Amino acid sequence: MGLLNTNIWQDHDSELARISYSARMLYLLRGAICLDRMELAKRLGVTWPTASNTAEKLQKIGALRTVAQEAVSETGSGKSSYSLMVNPDYGYFVGISIGSSEIKLVVLDFNFDPLSKVSLQDYLCFYAESEGNPVVFDWRKYLMQSDATTNGYIKIPTPESAERFSATINQIVNGLIAADINQQNQSPSTAKHLLGIGFAFTGAVDVENKTVTESFNLPFLRGISYKTLISPSNREYLESQNITVSFQHNAKTVAIAEKYYLQKNNSPLGESEDIVSIYLGTGIGCGLILNNRLFTGTKNYSGELGHIPLLIQSNKAITLEEYIRIYVFGESDFDTYRKMKLSQLREILNQSVEAQKHFSQALGYAINTVATLFNPSLIILSGKLSELASTCLDSIYSYQFSALPYVFDSYKLQISEQGICSPAIGAAMYAFYARYDINVQF
Repeated sequence: MGLLNTNIWQDHDSELARISYSARMLYLLRGAICLDRMELAKRLGVTWPTASNTAEKLQKIGALRTVAQEAVSETGSGKSSYSLMVNPDYGYFVGISIGSSEIKLVVLDFNFDPLSKVSLQDYLCFYAESEGNPVVFDWRKYLMQSDATTNGYIKIPTPESAERFSATINQIVNGLIAADINQQNQSPSTAKHLLGIGFAFTGAVDVENKTVTESFNLPFLRGISYKTLISPSNREYLESQNITVSFQHNAKTVAIAEKYYLQKNNSPLGESEDIVSIYLGTGIGCGLILNNRLFTGTKNYSGELGHIPLLIQSNKAITLEEYIRIYVFGESDFDTYRKMKLSQLREILNQSVEAQKHFSQALGYAINTVATLFNPSLIILSGKLSELASTCLDSIYSYQFSALPYVFDSYKLQISEQGICSPAIGAAMYAFYARYDINVQF
């Protein structure tokens, strides 16, 4: 019965991409508490009948629902009006970020809200063990909660070989499949379908072919693709249930998440049309939102900020990533560096004035580079090293050397509000755009 209901639901969902203005309407409603059709028509720039027709079709397939609101007239009498909102339980998107040191997983509902730790625990099939079934993937020892919110996420150390990496990813996918099957066994009114899984990788990513073209920080990822990474049995299930799988670069997914939540949270900075997100992890990259669109470059290879030479030493270029690893944290071996915990890195900075100076110089150089090249109105620092950067912003500003000082009057600098889960959150959002074949624009 669950499969029959799922097939009917899939037929409905396939209509979503064909509904005119559907993507824009969902975007507007995700960023608001609720809107009536007249206001939606105004914001969409279309006639009321067009907006109403779009809303009715989205309601019919279950993507929207109505909310009764009590409006008080001038005479004091109550009158009910009906507004629209995104149905958060229409389906879920999973985001999985593959960093040099950690894999992180989040689940977003259809309103792009991350599941809380409690809801994530319920969704990820902890029921399996209690029913005497073999545990597909024991999520419990990896389940975390955001320091600033109740949002839940999974954190797993990144394996050190292609074989172990593939095994770990397929264990995770097995668990997600088990969760989806569990949902299919629910009644149609409560089932939460898995719509997509978005992967965010460190390295150069071929989005169209779902392939990691190159990965300097995790060499075993080089050439890995959807077909070689996901096992045949898992692919068979994902494809039979029309579950989208997308690949994207982690710095670009950060840009998507940061821009989206600035607007959703009604931040004045959300109006920024040109944003650069600098991802400061073991590797360093930047994601670009230019003219309110995700900028990718010709082959999606833009943003490799960490591989720009910072200085030349003995006829050898020292890149930004290498400079931070060697001169700030004193580690020549990359594998040792990528395993260092944030607490260890913080201790090094706290104990060395020289390390603080080199760190501020390196970040000042990075910020100066993107500010001069792209003239953004907002630069966002994210990733684990951004937590260290937040304590030395004044000294970072002092190292922003430029022959064009007026550039620095046109942008604001801030630390990510989404924290270490930003790449995974953006990956889940990107899976939505990939599923419905929508360009990433705001």
